[in-house]
Amino acid sequence: MNKILPFKGWIPDIKRAESIVSRPFESYSKEELHQVLNENAVSFLHVIKPHETENEQIDYEDKLHLGKKQFDAFCQSHVFNQDTKPCYYLYRQTRNGNTYTGIIAAISIDDFINGNIKPHEHTIEHKEEKLKHYLNILQINTEPVIISFPDHDNLDSIIQKVLQSKPDIAFNRVDFGFHELWKISSDDEIEQIQACFSEIDKMYIADGHHRTGSSVLLGIEKRKNNTLHTGKEPYNYFMGLLIPFSHIRLSEFNRLVYDLNGLSTEELVTQLSDNFHVEKHTSFPSIQSEPACFAIYVDKNWYSLSLKETISQQIVEESALPTRILTNYLLSPILGIHDLRKDKRIGFLGGETNPTEIERIVETGKAKAVFVVNKISMEVLKRFADMGWFMPPKTTYFEPKLLNALVIYSLT
Repeated sequence: MNKILPFKGWIPDIKRAESIVSRPFESYSKEELHQVLNENAVSFLHVIKPHETENEQIDYEDKLHLGKKQFDAFCQSHVFNQDTKPCYYLYRQTRNGNTYTGIIAAISIDDFINGNIKPHEHTIEHKEEKLKHYLNILQINTEPVIISFPDHDNLDSIIQKVLQSKPDIAFNRVDFGFHELWKISSDDEIEQIQACFSEIDKMYIADGHHRTGSSVLLGIEKRKNNTLHTGKEPYNYFMGLLIPFSHIRLSEFNRLVYDLNGLSTEELVTQLSDNFHVEKHTSFPSIQSEPACFAIYVDKNWYSLSLKETISQQIVEESALPTRILTNYLLSPILGIHDLRKDKRIGFLGGETNPTEIERIVETGKAKAVFVVNKISMEVLKRFADMGWFMPPKTTYFEPKLLNALVIYSLT
C-alpha cells in the first residue's frame, strides 16, 4: 500500500504568489535572470541563485548556504507561510490550450525502494549526489516530482468536487500559463483521498528521476545517522505531483547535432542509405508513427528515413524505441556519438515538433542537423517500467512543466 500523505506546505503569500514563484531555472537566459534578481526582491530565484546579486565567483557550498539563509529570511518576512494543518494540494495548470490537474502530496521513499513507484530512466550518479547535497543544506523540496497513475473514478469525483470551490491561489503567468491551487485539509476528504490511493498498486515517475533518487539517498543516509529514527520523519518522504494518465501529455525529444563528424551532406546521405530507406523532401515529411521512422533537416533539405526491414525485424522489444534505434543505427555508427549523457556534439529539443523552428535552428547555425523522432505512448512507458527496462536519456518530453515554490515541502 502506497504511503501518500498530506503535509504542512510552505505557500507563497497569496497576494504576491505570481511574483514569488519562478519558472524552471534552465528556462531563464542570463540576461533575464539578472533582470528578475535586480527588479524582484521576492522572487524565489534569490534562493536558487543568490550569488548572482553579490559575487559571481562564490563557490557552490557557500551559494547553497546563502540560498538556505535567503529562504529562511523569506519565511520570517512572510513571503512564504506554512500551513498549520497537513493538507493535500490540488493543482491545476492551463497552458497552450491544455489543462493538467493533479494532487501534490508527500511520497514515501520506501514506495520507490520497494518498486511500487517505478522509474523508466537511468540516473547519473554524480548528479544524484549533487542534488542530495543540495537537499541536505536547504532542507526543502521546491518542485514536485511528477508521478502518474491509472485514472481512478472515485478520486476523480473528489477532485471535481474540489474544483467547484474557489482556489486558494490563482494567477496567470504570461510566460508560463494559468495556475490554481486548492488546499484540501478536511479530515473527511483526506481520508477519502488516502483510500483511493491505497487502491492503486502501481505508479510511474514521469518527470523527476534525479530528484527522486537524491531524496531516496538523503533519506537512507539520515536513517543511518539518526539513532532515534522512527520512520515518521519528513526526510522519509519527498514531494510529488500525482497526476492521472489522462492528464499527462507526452511529446518527442528531437536530437540536435552540432557537426556531421567530418561528413558532407552527400556523404551523410550515402551512409544513411546503408541502414535506412532515404527520401528527399522540399518540406517537412509526414513520417509513420513507428519507432524506426525518422526525419532529418540538414543543408536546407528534409529527408525521411525508415529502417530497412531486414534490420528492424531483428530488433528486440527492449531496444524498439525511436531514440535507441536512432543512436544504434545512425548517431553512433555514422556520427560517432555514443554516449548521449556526455557527448557535447548532441543537444535535445523537447516538445511537439515545430518544423519552422527546426529549420531556423539549422539555418542560423545553432545546429548542423536536426533529427526528428516519433514520441512514445504511455503504454510503452508503462511496459518498460514494469519490465525493469530503462530508456535512453531524453526519450520522452512530459508536460506539464512545473513552477518552483508554488508549494514547498520541508525535510525537517
